[in-house]
Amino acid sequence: MDSPRKTIFVLRNRLGAEEGIILIAALALLAALTLIGATAFFASSTNVKVGGNYQNYETALQVAMAGERLARIAPTSAKSLRRVSAQTVCSTATLPRRTIHR
Repeated sequence: MDSPRKTIFVLRNRLGAEEGIILIAALALLAALTLIGATAFFASSTNVKVGGNYQNYETALQVAMAGERLARIAPTSAKSLRRVSAQTVCSTATLPRRTIHR
C-alpha cells in the first residue's frame, strides 16, 4: 500500500494540472446562456411585429368595410354625397392609428 503522504502528493499533482478547467466551463456556460437569451429576444420581437401587423390589418379591414357601407348609403340621396368625406369614413372605424412594423 501507498503511504498517505504519497497519495496526497499524487492528488495535488493531478489537481494542479487542472486549474483552468473551471474558467473554460464558465465561459462555455456563459456562451450557451447568451445564445439562449439572444434566441428568446429575437423570437419575442418577431411575435410583437406579427401582432402589430395583425392589428394594422384589422384596422384597414374595418376602414374598408366602413367605406363600403357608406358607399352603399351615399347614392340614395344627393345631399349625403356632399357630406361624405374621408374623415367620415375613418371616424366610423373607431380604432387608433398604428405604425407598420418591419
